[in-house]
Amino acid sequence: MRIYLAFILLLSTVFSSDAQEKNDGLFYPDLIPIVKNGLYGYCDKDKKVIIEPQFEGAAFFGEDLDFHDIKDPKKKIFGSSAYATVWKDGQRMRIDKKGNVVYRYNPEDFNEIRPKESINESIKHSYEKFQDDQTLLWGVHDIATSEVLIPARYNIHEELYSDFHVPQYPLILVSSPRGGSKFYVGLNGTEYIIRPENEPEPK
Repeated sequence: MRIYLAFILLLSTVFSSDAQEKNDGLFYPDLIPIVKNGLYGYCDKDKKVIIEPQFEGAAFFGEDLDFHDIKDPKKKIFGSSAYATVWKDGQRMRIDKKGNVVYRYNPEDFNEIRPKESINESIKHSYEKFQDDQTLLWGVHDIATSEVLIPARYNIHEELYSDFHVPQYPLILVSSPRGGSKFYVGLNGTEYIIRPENEPEPK
């Protein structure tokens, strides 16, 4: 009987954890850009740094459709979702999931780049940004339940859960009212920024 109860408890824990990860059908990407001292690297959902911050800018790992127009077919692979676009020393490049540079952008490598459209089955959600009337800062709440997911303490630049974002993630791109680099915040409240030890967390 004890073994059976323990098994049921284990199952309930697994399914509960899985439900929290899904965010109503939205999943966190394996690697999320994280900023430290103005430079970007990559971490997992729990802020474990995988690629040390070293880039002036960093996009999510994802397909770059421009590589469909690259002249050398051997380089086409670098446009796949196994790689991410980053900027360092003013140069745009693609890296793998270990942070190795695999390609440096050169306009001469491409034929005339044609407009392309990403196709994605969007998931409609009841998440919506809201503004504090006094501070004029923004947060995110659930329209259906009125639950505040992210307090109104940021300038919001992009809502990655939006129907218009390809792909959709349970994240927003924000900046602090005090200034500084833009960074991502998860709908679970996690801030993907490494602050100096003497810098207080925002309230």
